[in-house]
Amino acid sequence: MRKAWILSLAAVLLCACGARGEDVQPKDVFDAYRKAILEAKGPEALELLAKQTIDYYQRALDHALKSDEATVKGLMLLDRLLIFQVRARIGHEELKKMDGKALLSYSIKNGWIGRDSVERLTDCTVRDGANENEKDLVVDANGRKVMMFKFYKEDGKWKLDLMANAAMVNLLFKHMAKEAEMEEDDFALSVLEGLAGRKVTAKEVYTPVVGGAAAGAEGDTPAKLGKRYLDALLAGDLARYKACWLDAQRALKMAAAMESAGKAKPSAEDLKKMEEYLQKREAAVEAAFPALRKVLTDNIKDLDKVTFTGVDAAVHTKMGMEGFNEIDIQFLSADGKTGYRLRVDDGRKVDGVWYMTDKPFLELDVLSDPSKPDTGVRTITPKPGAAPAE
Repeated sequence: MRKAWILSLAAVLLCACGARGEDVQPKDVFDAYRKAILEAKGPEALELLAKQTIDYYQRALDHALKSDEATVKGLMLLDRLLIFQVRARIGHEELKKMDGKALLSYSIKNGWIGRDSVERLTDCTVRDGANENEKDLVVDANGRKVMMFKFYKEDGKWKLDLMANAAMVNLLFKHMAKEAEMEEDDFALSVLEGLAGRKVTAKEVYTPVVGGAAAGAEGDTPAKLGKRYLDALLAGDLARYKACWLDAQRALKMAAAMESAGKAKPSAEDLKKMEEYLQKREAAVEAAFPALRKVLTDNIKDLDKVTFTGVDAAVHTKMGMEGFNEIDIQFLSADGKTGYRLRVDDGRKVDGVWYMTDKPFLELDVLSDPSKPDTGVRTITPKPGAAPAE
C-alpha cells in the first residue's frame, strides 16, 4: 500500500507556509514555506497563508467538533482523513479552544507535517494565473511535475492556497483505497493508525467532540442531505457540494445490495454503462455548481443569514433500498419574507447515508408566499458561467 508515500502526500495537503517582508513574491513564499515546515514553525507558517486554506481548516475543525457520523461520511475522503486525525490525536478540551489557524499551527509544531513532505520539492516555476491577482507555482521533482500551488493577492500581498491540490490528492487516496481493496473508511483508519502509532476505532473518529455520543449513520435523513447540499452551495464549497452525490464506489455497493435483494447480477456491460453514466453525471454536477452559485448571489442578499426550513421528499423502498424520486430543498431569505426552493432528482440511502443519484435541476424557485409553496412561484433558470467572486 506504500503507506510512507501516502503519509507524505497527506502531509503536503495539510501543510502551511510563511515568509516575511513587504514585497514577497510567490517563489519567496514557497521557499519560506519549505523553511517553516523543516523548522516546524507554526506561527511563521501562517503569515502568508491564503484565506481559502484557513477556511478549509476551520471547516474541518467545525466538523470535528460537531458533525455526526452521517455528515462526516458525506464528505470527501481527504476531509475525513483530517477530521479523523483531529478527533483521535488532539485532547478534546484543547480542541474546543482552537480555531482554524490554531489547528494549522498545532499540526506543524507537532510534526503532523513532516520534513519528507517538502525536502524533495525544490524545483519550481511560477506562471501567471487567470488574472493579475493570481499566480500558479508548479513544483517539479526530478523533472516531473508533481503538483501545483496557487497564490492569491490579499491586501496587496501574495498568499498561498494549498487546497488547489485537494481534488487531485483526494482522487489519489480513492485510487489507493481501491488498489488496496479496502473500503474508504477502513483505508482512512489504516492511514490514521500509521500516523498515531496505535489502534483507532470507528466509534472514536465518528463521535463528535461536542454533543456526546456519535449520532450514527442510521440517523441520516433526506432533510439532513438537503441541508448539507444547501450549506455547501451557500459556502461556495465545491467539495462538500459534490459529496452530496453517490460516487462510483458506493454505486457499486448499491448495485450489490439490489442484487442481494433479488435483482439479477449486473452484467459487465451494465457496469460499464453505469460507470459511463456516473462520469457524465459527475461532470454535470460540477458544471452546475458555478451557475447555481451565481443565481443565488444574484437574487438573494445576505447568503450567510439564509434559514434552512426543510425538504419535501417522498421516501420509498424498492428492491430492499430506501430512495426518493425528487427532493425540494426549502429555505427563507434573511428577512424571513421570501421563500426559495431548489430541486434535485432521485436519491438513495447507501450504508445508512443519503446521497443524490441524478443530475441537479438548474433552477431556483422563488415563492411569493412561503406558507403556500405551490402558488406564486417564479422560476429562475441559471445560465452557465463563472462562479461569483468570494
